Amino acid sequence: MVFKLSVIICTHNPVKEFLSKTLEGLKQQDLPVKEWELVVVDNASDEAVSKRWNLDWHPNGRIITEPELGLTPARVRGIRETSADLLIYVDDDMILDPDYLSVALSISDEYPFLGIWGGNLKGGFEVEPPQTIMRYVERLAVREVKRERWSNIRLWETTPSGAGMVLRRVIAEEYANEALNHPLKKFLSRKGDSLSSGGEVDIAFKATGMGFGSGLFPQLSATHLLPAHRLTESYMLRLQEANAFSGMVISSIYGEGIPVAEKPSLIPLRKLIHIFTGKSFRLKMTLAALRGQERAMALLKEIEENEEALWKLHSLRL
Repeated sequence: MVFKLSVIICTHNPVKEFLSKTLEGLKQQDLPVKEWELVVVDNASDEAVSKRWNLDWHPNGRIITEPELGLTPARVRGIRETSADLLIYVDDDMILDPDYLSVALSISDEYPFLGIWGGNLKGGFEVEPPQTIMRYVERLAVREVKRERWSNIRLWETTPSGAGMVLRRVIAEEYANEALNHPLKKFLSRKGDSLSSGGEVDIAFKATGMGFGSGLFPQLSATHLLPAHRLTESYMLRLQEANAFSGMVISSIYGEGIPVAEKPSLIPLRKLIHIFTGKSFRLKMTLAALRGQERAMALLKEIEENEEALWKLHSLRL
């Protein structure tokens, strides 16, 4: 059967209430279910997802298991298990607006030169976030998109979040072919309790490298559900460090990246004084980002040294 869309949910130990709401949101889509397939990738959950949920309501829905822990292998498995020319990754804690799938198709037809795109992500907060958190809320995949924006160069302003991202299969296949074998790409995206990210940036950069554009559209809208524990300063600091780590890895892969933190030596004195004499949480966020960058630099150095050692060994054998 030829589908217009493949919807993929990658999940590891999902919160029952959230995944149930995600699936209910998919049930409410105005695109007939016969026109799209649904694959839920159970990524090494402690309790099998198939024991807690079923997809009997969807004629083209199924739950599969990916034993290798990590969002990257789960995403790749989703690509391998589906067939449509257009894929949508739906997080296990988001609710799509009822027209999300049909709007994604319309954008695909209207903008054939785009390879990947996303939309407006509203925050479904379990508790009211403190003001210190709201300053950085975009890092929680809450993003207000006020107007259509797209580009065929690598820009944060047009790079979609992983939640709800839409991409063409030709890009997904290229990504899948190298994601699991690249020495650095395995460090991008979540793995268990790790907060590392960047897989979606990697896919977007892959798209632009293939001559496609990336974009954001306000008419493509969803709600990202955020529990109370993700709206704390301690969680945000962990996320900041992980994002900085991932940003450095992306920079190493592509020779450029999305800046997360600045080295103190590169920060203007006036700005540096403002940071270190300002509110303590901003200082903590700056230091967390620097820690992430330092971890990434240590990793890159280790990989470089290992590659040099392997090359020397290979030369000796020759």
